Order: sequence, then C-alpha cells, then structure tokens
Amino acid sequence: MNFEEFTESIRQQVSDILGDDFLIESRKVTKNNSVEYVCLVISEKDRLVSPGIYLNGFFLEHINGRPIEDLAEHIVGLYHEHKEFGKDGLFELINKENISGRIFVKLVNYERNKAFLKNAPHEKVMDLAVTYHYLLSGGPGGISSIKIDNTNCDFFGITHEEMKKTAVENTEKLFPAVFQTLGEELKSYPFAPPDPVYAGLPSLYILSNKDRYNGASCLLYKNILERIQKSINSGFYILPSSVNEVLIVPEALGSDEEYLKEMVNLVNRNYVPETEFLSDSIYHYPGDCFTVKD
Repeated sequence: MNFEEFTESIRQQVSDILGDDFLIESRKVTKNNSVEYVCLVISEKDRLVSPGIYLNGFFLEHINGRPIEDLAEHIVGLYHEHKEFGKDGLFELINKENISGRIFVKLVNYERNKAFLKNAPHEKVMDLAVTYHYLLSGGPGGISSIKIDNTNCDFFGITHEEMKKTAVENTEKLFPAVFQTLGEELKSYPFAPPDPVYAGLPSLYILSNKDRYNGASCLLYKNILERIQKSINSGFYILPSSVNEVLIVPEALGSDEEYLKEMVNLVNRNYVPETEFLSDSIYHYPGDCFTVKD
C-alpha cells in the first residue's frame, strides 16, 4: 500500500467511525522549507474550527505493522482530545487589540521558502528571510500559530509596516533568549551524550530561547550580538544549527572557516530534519547584520 492509498483508507475508516455528521478530508499542508505534509481535517457541523492531524507519521507506523483500524481509532481519540481548542475564544484572540502583542517573527531560509515568500510580507536578511506569524497559544507542548501572508493581512487588520515596528520586540518578550555553553545545555538532557560533531569544541555556546522553538530568531533581538561579544570578550562565528538554535564559536576556536562550513554542512545533512534546516552558511560578528530595517 502506497501513501496515497493509505491516506484514502484511513480517511474512510475515520469517516466510518465518526458518522455522517462529520466531513473528513485530506489536505496537503506546506511547512517550513516547502516541505509538504498530508493532513486529515475533521470538520463537524456547527464548528468554525476544524482540527487537522498529520498522517505522515501514521503511515510509517502502518509500514511497521500497526493496523489501519488501530490507527483510525487513535486518530479519532486525538480528535476528541483536541476538538475544543478555539471553540469559545479563538476568534476573540484575533482582533486589533490583541494583535499588537501576538505578532512574532521567524527566521527561515530564503531560497527554500521562495514560493511562500512571493505572497507574504517578509524581510530578506542575507540568505535568510524574516517572516511574520500570529500566536494563538503556547506552552510546554508547543505553540499554535498562523502564518501571515498577503491574503490574511486584511483579516488581521495590520499592515506590513505596523508588523515591522512591533514583531521583533514582541518575539523577544514572548520567547526570551537563552545563551549558555554547550556543557550547560547538555546538563538539561542528562541522558543525551555530547554530539560527536561538536565534542572537539569545548567553548561552544548555544543561542536559543527558553522554549527551544524558533530560537534562531534570537539573532534579531536588539543588541543581542553586541551583548554576546561583551560576554565572551571576543568576536565570534555563528553556525546555523537549525531554525530552533544557533551555535556561537569564539574567533580563537573558529579560525578555520572552511572547517566550520564543512561541519555545518555535515550536521545539516545528517542530523537536522528538513523542516528545521536554516542555512549552510556561516556568519561572523562583528560584520554580518541581522537587523530588520524600518
């Protein structure tokens, strides 16, 4: 059974379980770096918000022997667990008063997101792009947000210029930066061995945020690179580990730029999921600028 056949089979199974009061559809969803996933959308009468459940992982479970009937029951359980999200307040979140504090930015690869960027407000920063998003909810389990593009700007009631003025500042408040050594980072993962790729760099630093989500965007925070330089008393190289974090290498350790580029390329090809890839480039401070210009 190929993926398309699996998708139709699971859609039919879920439809049979839930009955005629539900519309079950499969839709393609484009994630970061133009990676496509297939989502099962479950719509119930009189509900404005329809949960979507990604099927790609379930297909792998089926390949490994889990019956479709079991997977369908699990998907229905997930639907019932999350169906109340947004029922009594989602659209109250999306108004002019709330928008000013909920718009945030992401830093993504420019080339790999060109299709989306053609129809969305953004800023180009070297080989990266700053995109804008609306925060619906956040917590330990992750965040829920909406991409802002040219089709929904009017719905949000905000202009590109208004977003530029507040989005980075909002992001810094919503996702405070965390800067620490690799050793300090590993202490929070007591069962995770040091990554052999970076084991030879004892003074490596990690820049991310407290949620370890979208942490590369910390590069845009006001004066943060200047503060890092003062903290380590050195210029430094920035290695784009993923969209969720970047690595800081003091100049004394990173004098061989070709080696650093090879290391970034190796990590990106072997450790970083497609949707989390940021760049194969390395950056240097002082020199490279990550400022969103007014």
